[in-house]
Amino acid sequence: MDNTMRIDFFVYQFLTNRYQPSFVELHFQLCDLINLDPVIGKVVLKALGGRKCPYPPGIYDMKNLSIPIVPRGFPFTKGRIYINVSITASGTMENVGQAHIDMEVKTANIKKKST
Repeated sequence: MDNTMRIDFFVYQFLTNRYQPSFVELHFQLCDLINLDPVIGKVVLKALGGRKCPYPPGIYDMKNLSIPIVPRGFPFTKGRIYINVSITASGTMENVGQAHIDMEVKTANIKKKST
């Protein structure tokens, strides 16, 4: 698994008891996401034991991931992230996987330690 894989995130808002598309979308090449992204990539890199891309085929178990910092003023607190994974083979993009993640944005007051 390398940068020939593309990962697309489509964030849906939970509104009036159903998931509705929002304007939030993210699109990454796999290695760029894991090796360079300071938010999502950092969390995935930690879940993978710090091993950098590319990755050999295999089973990768990444449960209960939390993104510690969500931009202040994120437009909603509950939603679903649909993920499409595609790969470039012979010059064409082919969908190879789909998933979804149910999300909830929570706020917390963080107190700084006094020195």
